Amino acid sequence: MSEILESLIQFSFEKVGFHSVEALTNLDAIPSMNLPMKVGFKEDGILRGYAAHEDHYVDQRCFSLLKHEWN
Repeated sequence: MSEILESLIQFSFEKVGFHSVEALTNLDAIPSMNLPMKVGFKEDGILRGYAAHEDHYVDQRCFSLLKHEWN
């Protein structure tokens, strides 16, 4: 999965010209949090009530990677 994510990041920065890439996870999704951190993302914080889930809203953990941080 990390190879796919790295390819997507490279495409986003080199072909599309993005300045940053973001990843959102559920607060308790440890494997989902580890993946972006493994490829260099930094945790930005928690977005409260950000995502709709069934009949309520849930918090999301936000990670980002800036172009100059990408090797």
